Amino acid sequence: MIRVRGTVTRVFNFPAPRAAAFAHYAEFHRIFEWLSHVSLHQTLGDNQYLLRYQSVELGVYRISIYCYVQPILDRDAWIIRVTPLNDMPIIPTKTSWGDAQSQGTFASASIFDAQGDTTHITYRLNLTTVMKPPGGLRMVPQSVLEQIAQNITQRRMDQIAGSFIERSIASWVKEN
Repeated sequence: MIRVRGTVTRVFNFPAPRAAAFAHYAEFHRIFEWLSHVSLHQTLGDNQYLLRYQSVELGVYRISIYCYVQPILDRDAWIIRVTPLNDMPIIPTKTSWGDAQSQGTFASASIFDAQGDTTHITYRLNLTTVMKPPGGLRMVPQSVLEQIAQNITQRRMDQIAGSFIERSIASWVKEN
């Protein structure tokens, strides 16, 4: 089994006052346009979603991680959280020579701080899972697999956070 853990925190300035920035990010369905490697797999109703992280690693291994989430908007504290859902149907772990699929947890928090005509946003993102390695990697020693997984996951988390910031700001600029 491979333990996959990635966490990233980014701080950026958004080119709008806090109320407008909060409203822009509160439209949860739009967030998927801004995240690389993460997509909406299924809307479950009642503000609950099944996300899918998907990437191709080392040029040949397709990795899929499914995560149940629920966005929570705290308008008094100016925080938007995406939290894992518990007690949901299990997504089966599957592997083949070039694929690995598992269920994991995805969480994020966006904290909005007014800075005059702009908004200072602290964005935190976390993805974790435990998965069987694709068949093509089963002969690789566990410690090497863990290090490879950690390096790749951290790089992907940086990409996801970077695309989220870049695309969400570009969306705002285009619409305003």
